[in-house]
Amino acid sequence: MNGIGVKIIYNIVVLRKNSIRMARLALAFLLILTSGYILAQDKKARVLIVLPDSSQFFSNAFYINDLAYIVDKPPEEVFKPYLQTLSNEISLYKYEEVEFIRCQPADLKQIQENTSYKTILNPDEEEYLGIFSPEGKDSLMKSMAEKYMANYVLSVNLYEMLSDGPIKFYGEPIEHVLHFDLFTSDMGVVWGGKYSTVTDEFLPDYLEWFYKDFSLHTIFWCIAHKTNKEDLVQTFTGLRNKFEKEKFGFAGKKGIGVFTGLGSPYGGLGIEFNYNFNHSWDINFGAGKDFSGFKIGMGAKHYVLGYKKLLKPFAAINYSYCTGNLLEINAEYDVDGSIINPDELSRYKIYPDHMVFLRGGVVILSKSGIQVSPSFGFSYPFAKSVPELVDGITTGFRKGFVNLVAPGGFDLGVAFYFYW
Repeated sequence: MNGIGVKIIYNIVVLRKNSIRMARLALAFLLILTSGYILAQDKKARVLIVLPDSSQFFSNAFYINDLAYIVDKPPEEVFKPYLQTLSNEISLYKYEEVEFIRCQPADLKQIQENTSYKTILNPDEEEYLGIFSPEGKDSLMKSMAEKYMANYVLSVNLYEMLSDGPIKFYGEPIEHVLHFDLFTSDMGVVWGGKYSTVTDEFLPDYLEWFYKDFSLHTIFWCIAHKTNKEDLVQTFTGLRNKFEKEKFGFAGKKGIGVFTGLGSPYGGLGIEFNYNFNHSWDINFGAGKDFSGFKIGMGAKHYVLGYKKLLKPFAAINYSYCTGNLLEINAEYDVDGSIINPDELSRYKIYPDHMVFLRGGVVILSKSGIQVSPSFGFSYPFAKSVPELVDGITTGFRKGFVNLVAPGGFDLGVAFYFYW
């Protein structure tokens, strides 16, 4: 019994020692992981976003009831969609050196209730509405920065939609202005002022690019303050190029499409390649075939409305060359290739020609990268050659059909594009 008891005690001691060793190893491993996470986080600037309440929204571009109807909100909540989209776009913007953090509603309300604003000057002598906390209340901002482990606090103080007067027609310019302050976690001033753009857009979803641009500049100010890099111009240029590709959806992307129609620049059935070099313009090349022969050409489109419209009207100009064709109507052949109905046959010679197309249409966008684009227009042939009957009979209907499909005249088509 004594031997068994000693063995049991020995095993317990050994097991305890092994458990302690395992616990120590686990603790060391956990400390290594935690240290690595802390070091990784320390390299990334964390920016706490503080947004204003509805009293800090001003618009002379729309009457408040009209804007409430447009955004489908009660007048007292008309600012909410703008705030929500602004917050979403800023907080979702990804960059390896900066992370944006949303302030929770309860904390945001506490800040809003204890914050005042006043007109001040930034280092560039620009006048703007800046944040002003009465004596002793800076500690609230500091405590919030500490709570969210933020290195910076971005405070949007006022949102303005300005114009020369109430908007009467779509397309009139509107200036969107953000008054803001950027502080360090101990309320030291990094930058402050106005950030603005002029556009005909007024719905919050169509202003995402403006909010992204604002976050881009916030990243720049944070990097400038945090690192004092000498290559800030190159850093900002890189950010700008990245942003431009995101801003305009298809900008910088290439597309391929199938085009079908009647009198179209790339034939009744053709292929089109295009390149969108910014949000307003693309250039395209295409080739195809229709009743008038093979067609090959090039063109350009100008999109009339702004970024992220579901329906984007466009105006286009195209050049196309048509090879001509010997068009047979109602021809029937036997197995030897001989005509079996010569009394009912019509053969028309459609001559080669160059054409210039003036076209209009609309692009229907989708997030999948596919566009559907119906269009219509008119083409002007250079030679204006009239199709000629070379064999068989002619009727008014057949002659009218041949004239319709010959170079020149009305153009009606639809295209399906895929972008990458």
